[in-house]
Parts: sequence; C-alpha cells; structure tokens
Amino acid sequence: MQTDKRHHYVYRILAQDPATAEVRYYYIGKRTCACEPYKDPYMGSGVRLKHTMKKHPELLWKKQICMFASTEEDAYLYEKAILGDAYQTDPKCLNLIEGGTGGDPAYIREIWRDPQFRAEQEKTRTVSMRINGFTVSVEASEVPSLLRQGYEFCAETIWVHSDVLQARMIVKPPRARQLILAPHSWQYGKRSYYPRITLKQIDPLTGSWRHPRPHSS
Repeated sequence: MQTDKRHHYVYRILAQDPATAEVRYYYIGKRTCACEPYKDPYMGSGVRLKHTMKKHPELLWKKQICMFASTEEDAYLYEKAILGDAYQTDPKCLNLIEGGTGGDPAYIREIWRDPQFRAEQEKTRTVSMRINGFTVSVEASEVPSLLRQGYEFCAETIWVHSDVLQARMIVKPPRARQLILAPHSWQYGKRSYYPRITLKQIDPLTGSWRHPRPHSS
C-alpha cells in the first residue's frame, strides 16, 4: 500500500491595514500539497477572496498555517471547526460556505456582472495541450507560444475571441490554431460577454468581418 506523502493543513488568509495592522478581512481554507507547507505559495481560491484581493491591493495579504492534519478528511473537519459560523455572522469573513468546496450562487452571479472580474477570471483559466503524448495544463497567455512549439489542443472544440471585433466563436482545433497564430486579432478564451458569431462571418485570411458588420439600431 502506497503511503500518502502529501501534506494536509488548514490555513488563514489575513488582509491587514499596512499602517495599523488591523485585520480588515480573513479567509479560512484547507490545503493539500506535495511541497513544503511553509513554502507553499498557494493563497486560496475562494471566489469572494479572489475578488476582494483584486479590489483591495492596498491591503497586506498574508497566509498563516493554523494546524496540520494526517488525512485530507481530517483537514476538512478542522477547517469547519475553526471557521464555525463566521461565514454567516462575521462581515470580515470572506468564506461563502461552511468549509469544503462550492460557493453562494447569488453572490457569484452578482460579481460576474463586473466586466473586469469576468476578464480576470477568464484570463487565468487553464487549457490542456499535448505534444508527443505529453499533456500539460497552461494559462491562456501561454497558448500562442506552445502552439508555435508544436503543441495541440486536447479538446475537440475551442473557444476563441477577438477584443477588436468584440466577438467570440467556437471552432475546431486546427482553425483555432490558424486564427491564434496568424496576424489576426483572435485569442484563446470564451469571453462570455461578447456575442457569439460563426466562421461564415469571418474572412479566413484577415480574421476580420467578411462583410461590414451592420450597425445596431
């Protein structure tokens, strides 16, 4: 039987006023990693936490390890015990639920209306790519470089978007590669706030509108 060599711990993210050290916000989370916990750069993945970090860069954000656990299941129990009902009663608490994974759908819908938040979320989404049987998961910004190195998309269809045309479409991997690598305005990613179009509306050579786009009345 293989021994689990991973580390399981409960952490606290603190957001402090750099002048007074007052704690403005905090977040309780559970983490499992294979690296040295005190060198682990992970700073949580909660929706409200990430949104507040971007909204308040002036605060000092730091992580503290609260306790270690022998198993992942124990770590979840410790997380819930430390958090208690703070996610419901303390306005400084950035947790959305009582430990574990998930989130408040109403809150997520609310902040998703913020165009900057949507752009940041979609910019950091990862995509699986492969070459010679080797698969990697990379951020959207790395896609053009890996395509030039010969990597291919793993998915059967790929979302691409154009900030210039303010449009998005879903295409097969070969066409996605063509659009992203050619001197067009297309990039990897969905950008759900742009209207969806089809390949028939795009000139394959220029990546621009095949016909002048009609003005909305």
